[in-house]
Amino acid sequence: MANSAREKELLSKLFGSGDGDAQAGNLSSAGRKLLQSIHPELYTDVALLMLFTGLVVGLHFFYYEVKMLKRPVERQSLPQLCLALVSSTLLGLGYFFLMASADLYAVSNH
Repeated sequence: MANSAREKELLSKLFGSGDGDAQAGNLSSAGRKLLQSIHPELYTDVALLMLFTGLVVGLHFFYYEVKMLKRPVERQSLPQLCLALVSSTLLGLGYFFLMASADLYAVSNH
């Protein structure tokens, strides 16, 4: 039982008490502004939309790479870098809003 209590203590130190206040201090001002600009009930919808779009762009990236294995002379770096940037940005923002919808990020009004 002592091991279980120790695990609970470590988890509460890592993730806070579960009310979201522990993570609120870790948000930057840009993150707070972003969360405050969108209604909290829409966090899940925004997260799923961004994750889906990021996955589609990422799959297009992989499709292009596999297609270019047959024609390596025609491969272009700049479009692929742009696709990777767009995909990673959308996936990162989608993950951010998914965590916000799970109340891991709390936005204080002060």
